[in-house]
Amino acid sequence: MRKALPEARREFLEEAFAPDLEWIPYMGVVEGKVYRGRDALDLWLADMLEAFEEVHPEVQTIRDLDDYVLVTGRTMLRGRASQVGADFNWVQLFCFRGGRVAWIRSYRDEGAAPGDVAGSP
Repeated sequence: MRKALPEARREFLEEAFAPDLEWIPYMGVVEGKVYRGRDALDLWLADMLEAFEEVHPEVQTIRDLDDYVLVTGRTMLRGRASQVGADFNWVQLFCFRGGRVAWIRSYRDEGAAPGDVAGSP
């Protein structure tokens, strides 16, 4: 049985993300996994924090593309059991609806993002 969400995290999820959020994280692209809804996003976060002793995401750039926001970054991880470290770059495309994040797509680099978005100023 999962523990109840900490109240601050629940409030953040409700404020920032649409109830029908659809998110494909970087590994989700590889695994073909899509997370739907706020609870699924919270479950992913809880699983990450359980699997990794250290998780250090770092945003490098944020580009406003009208209907979208393109974010590039880097994450450094260290496995809880293995103690193996990993360091990788990522790109995420956010789409907003009604002031909340409606969906997020992840890409290995900007060149893999849709052409009309990756090529925008």
